[in-house]
Amino acid sequence: MAGSRGVRIVPRFVDRSVVFLVESLTGLFIKLGLTPNAVSLLGFAVSWAGAYFLWHGDPLAAFLAGAACGGLDMLDGKIAARTGRRTRFGALLDSSLDRYSEFAFYLALAVRFRDRWPLWAAFAAFLGSTMVSYIRARAEGLGFECRSGIMQRADRFLILGLACLAAILFPVYDQAMASALVLIAVVSNITAVQRILLVRRLDQSKTPRA
Repeated sequence: MAGSRGVRIVPRFVDRSVVFLVESLTGLFIKLGLTPNAVSLLGFAVSWAGAYFLWHGDPLAAFLAGAACGGLDMLDGKIAARTGRRTRFGALLDSSLDRYSEFAFYLALAVRFRDRWPLWAAFAAFLGSTMVSYIRARAEGLGFECRSGIMQRADRFLILGLACLAAILFPVYDQAMASALVLIAVVSNITAVQRILLVRRLDQSKTPRA
């Protein structure tokens, strides 16, 4: 059942560049003998390293770790497709580790801001991000395609990455991270509500009227 795919805030040229790089690395990883699940676990480990750098206020290391995590998240699927190793367990493992990885970033910033107001923004950002993913999964389980909204996982990574870049260029680390958390918190929760309303509309369009 079709639904709206929504608007992405990641520029198309960035998507194309990343896909080209990932395609180039896929063959190398296959030659090294890495399985899709091993790459998923590697990305999970890198994400927690990135979280450590976020906690300690090292934007360059956090940016590099986040970029590596995002690339590995794409690589596992490419490797699975090219080697014929797609499994339902692998898909579940990948999605589960994605949630834990994203939690690591919010946890790191929550700990950093534990005595300041951005702590609550970190909680709200994690809640919104979780709900965006949950509603999509639940909707697809009910037979609806639900990808509307602009704050998907890649977009959340982009915002945190831009905050890191701002902190690399200027001495505004805490301000940049707090702003990123507020933006993610607000827009991800709006996206979650959009998806709920989309499923309601799709369901009503298929429900016979009495």
